Amino acid sequence: MDLVRETKKALLRACDKAGNQLRLQEKTGVSYAVINKFHSGKRDIGNMTLYTLEKLFPELDVSYFRDEVRLSGFSNLSRSDQKLLKIIVELDEDGKLDALEALITIRERRRLAGEVETSKHVRDQAG
Repeated sequence: MDLVRETKKALLRACDKAGNQLRLQEKTGVSYAVINKFHSGKRDIGNMTLYTLEKLFPELDVSYFRDEVRLSGFSNLSRSDQKLLKIIVELDEDGKLDALEALITIRERRRLAGEVETSKHVRDQAG
């Protein structure tokens, strides 16, 4: 992943989501001049300070080491789901794909089982 290119894309998206660069300034507290220079390429986005990066992207979550994955973006998950996610993050790419496939299969089976139960309940109510 090219961090500079990804950050540039994120800045463009942040400006679009805010409506324009001035609104992004109002939302983040980063000056219009700074936003504009990064946006236009007059300033190298690779030299953006961590302070500015954090203000522009308060939802940014950084993990420096694989075994210290932060799950702050997943606080709505149950504790067991967070543990499962930590395990999955540790897997290699093939393992992640296998785990995803297994989870989708489980979810589909639960969905189908729910449809069968609903259908049975409807028949019982009608009969």
